[in-house]
This record gives sequence, structure tokens and C-alpha cells, in this order.
Amino acid sequence: MADIDEKARSIGVSVHNNSSAKKWRCRSITAQDEDESGGKHAIMLYLVRDGLPASNVKVQFWWPKGEPGEPNHSDVYTGAAGEYEYIIWDGFDPAKEEGAYYLLVADGKPTDVPRGFGLPLNRHWVFNVVMEWVDGTQPAPVPAPVPPPDTGTSNYVTIEQAIVIAEGVAGYLKELVKK
Repeated sequence: MADIDEKARSIGVSVHNNSSAKKWRCRSITAQDEDESGGKHAIMLYLVRDGLPASNVKVQFWWPKGEPGEPNHSDVYTGAAGEYEYIIWDGFDPAKEEGAYYLLVADGKPTDVPRGFGLPLNRHWVFNVVMEWVDGTQPAPVPAPVPPPDTGTSNYVTIEQAIVIAEGVAGYLKELVKK
């Protein structure tokens, strides 16, 4: 499951996850709004394979709004650093519709499809998308631990505290048995 930052999620950016174990997986999406983008308006794509930049990989950027007979996607190839900067122009109102742009890795292998990109309320934003090739041997990501509720009392212990307590009890019992 892709890690999508709150800013991108708040305007409807999402990922259609391909269920294949071997695929181009969307690892993360972060957004920079008009105050952070430096006037740029783009999707910055970064492809990674085996921990290294994946260069010269075919990618397609799509937009559904096109004139009849005109293309509605661009075929491009990642650069030496596994990157491609795709300039976006289409504005949208996130309260009424989804952003028009989406992308996919077009090398013939299964791929997740990040979608919902555009210029919210015609403001310049940059979206940083990191996709990585997974071959099915990587362990599933471990979810972040959920902290215990703060009840203002000490009715709970953390796992680390439980281990220390268990080790102490085990040591106590060993000493008791020796006597």
C-alpha cells in the first residue's frame, strides 16, 4: 500500500493497487502546494529497482480530457537517475472532481496506477511519486505500531516493559527453584 501524504490525499490523490506480487509498486506520494513548489507544476516520478534508479523505463502519463482525434497520453522514458518530470496544466476543483492526470509504468509488467493529479483550484503544485519494482520476495511492509491509549493511569505496559517484567519473573523463579 502506498504511503500518500495528507496533503495529496486531501485533494483526492490515490493509487489503484495491482494485486500482482511482481509489479511496479507505488511506494509513496508527497505533494508540495503553491507555497512549496517554487512555481513549478509537475508530477516528479522516480523509479527504483533493486534499490537503484531505474533508467530508460517507459512510462505513460494519461489525461482523460482530450479533443477527439488528439492523443490523451504521453509515452516517455525515465532518465539516468530513474526520474521524469511531467509538466501538468489541468486545473480542477477537488470538492467536485478528481484530478485528471494518472500514470503507469508501461514496460509490459504489472503496475500500480497513481491517479488524481492536477492543479487544485488552478494553483501550482508538485507531486513526488516513487515507484519501485517488487519481485514478490520482499517481505510485506510492517505496519507502524499503535501506541497504547493515554489514559492518564499506568493500567498498561508496553511490550518492552512486559519483556523486562517477564525476564525478571523468570530470573526470580530460577532463583526460587535453586533454594
